[in-house]
Amino acid sequence: MSNAVNGRITFALPATAGRLFRPERVGDLIFTEDDGIVVVEVNMSNDRLSASEYLTSAETTERRELLFGRVHEPPAPFFSHQLIVTRATVLLDEYVRRNQLGAVVVSPVDVILDFHKALVLQPDVTYIASERLSLAGNQINGAPDLAVEVESPGSQHYDRVTKLEMYQEYGVREYWLIDPIQQSVTVIDLTAATATTIARNVFAGDAVVSSNALPGFAVAARAFFE
Repeated sequence: MSNAVNGRITFALPATAGRLFRPERVGDLIFTEDDGIVVVEVNMSNDRLSASEYLTSAETTERRELLFGRVHEPPAPFFSHQLIVTRATVLLDEYVRRNQLGAVVVSPVDVILDFHKALVLQPDVTYIASERLSLAGNQINGAPDLAVEVESPGSQHYDRVTKLEMYQEYGVREYWLIDPIQQSVTVIDLTAATATTIARNVFAGDAVVSSNALPGFAVAARAFFE
């Protein structure tokens, strides 16, 4: 099935097809997942945006990301997703504030990973250590210490593979993946990652979530889902 709108042609493909591609490596084809369906967008108008154009556009509270010049605007997250995002924000913010460690912000806020390549992401929750708060202006200009994503059924590949690779490449210290179905928190230490090995610690139930990016943080995984 295809649809043409404003110089773009969109195709729907089986979800497994999208696992062969990364957005920045397919020219004018954009592969994204939406509720388990891979949306393949063919841009016929060559309207790439620079990071400067994207960042000076009208301010909005809608979630959107700039993937190497292409604007990605997923549908609004479900209520259940936002409950977990809010809970994660509260747990992290309370700890960071109590210990004066830096700042925690919730999406949407632009994180500029590569200005020249027009790569701007919006993690669900972002933490910046106090000694690196100079990165924060109108946007976050560089890799944060911690990026947190709450998975949705249609975003698992994007969160687990595509974003993981980009966060690792651009120097994010730690990446958390929160799985609402398994009710687990996966903590990925990107500072210890190599080309072939990535350290993952999965916490669920009463297991206490620990973090190298947030020394001393100790909260049972179930607290993220209460």
